[in-house]
Parts: sequence; structure tokens; C-alpha cells
Amino acid sequence: MMIRAKSVLITLSLAKCFASTVTLTVPFLPQHPPGPTKVVGGKTLWVSENCGPTSVIMMVGYRNAFSPDSDWIKTADDWLAANIKGYVTNGYIGSVTGADDLVRLAKEFYGFTNAYKTNDWTVLDIYNHITHGSPVIVGVQTDMATNTTGHFMAVTGFEVATDGIVTDDDTIIVNDPGHSITASPHRGPSQ
Repeated sequence: MMIRAKSVLITLSLAKCFASTVTLTVPFLPQHPPGPTKVVGGKTLWVSENCGPTSVIMMVGYRNAFSPDSDWIKTADDWLAANIKGYVTNGYIGSVTGADDLVRLAKEFYGFTNAYKTNDWTVLDIYNHITHGSPVIVGVQTDMATNTTGHFMAVTGFEVATDGIVTDDDTIIVNDPGHSITASPHRGPSQ
């Protein structure tokens, strides 16, 4: 199966017994706060477009063995506003970012000179990076729905039924900065 920009497979087959689980200890950071909240249908929701920068920050925390906090998001937003045309902090709710913006943030601000983007990886390519200790940022649709805006999150692991063989029935484990402010890792969009 090919993964294209803005799509990734996350399965919900959690009930089966897995032969192999690989999970990297990438620190979880929600993309909110620092932004404001709004009330929709009686529920208070965070307002933030910081999923991309937050995903990069989680990678920085993993590589440098620390747990970042929301101040890191503010610092990334400030750098992006100063260096990416059209990016504004919007009271630290951020602006829409693309993969190229995130590569620049990783390379130019955080010093990860080997950061790059690709649009032609398979699930096996991502699995191989994870098993070699390298988490991967993926671009997906919000809530995995086809009619929503784009969203970034960090792939941090896999649960595979047959050791070393990755199929569509296996589970990708992610740190989704927009899904929850407390729970990590996530195993599919329903958690």
C-alpha cells in the first residue's frame, strides 16, 4: 500500500494478539494550549493550528531526551512567523503549515540537517524507520475523514501480527498532538 501526502493507514484491529510491538518513547505534547478555547455545542474546544510544529517538537524531545512543554510551541511559532512567508502566530494558535515548512523548522531552527519530506513511502518504509529508532511525521486528514483539513502527527510505533511482516491489518501507533491533551500513544482514531 502506498502512503500519499495527507493520508495514512491506521487500523482498529486491536483485539488480536500481536507477534511484535515496536514503540519509541517519543514524548507526547498536545498542540494546545497555548492557544485560546471556544465553545461549540456546549463543549469547550481548544483552537490551534500547531499540529505540524508540535510534531517536530516531539521529535526534538525524542532525539534530545527531554519532555517539551507549550513554551516550545510558542518559540517554534515565533521562529516560523519570522522565517516563513505568510505564517503568523495568531496569539499562539499558529497558522497552517506544510511539510516544507516543517522541514525548514527541523533543519534551520533545530539543527536536524537530515530532515526531509517524501510523498511515496509505503507503510513498510515507515515501519523500517521506526524499527531503526527514527519516528516519522505523517500528514493525514483530520480524524481520518476525507472531507476534512490536513493534520500532522508522529508515528511512534507498530503492532504487527507476524513479526517482521507489515500488512494492512496491523496497527500504527501515533502521538497525535490534536487528539488529546493527556493520552498517548494512540492506536487508531477512536482512542
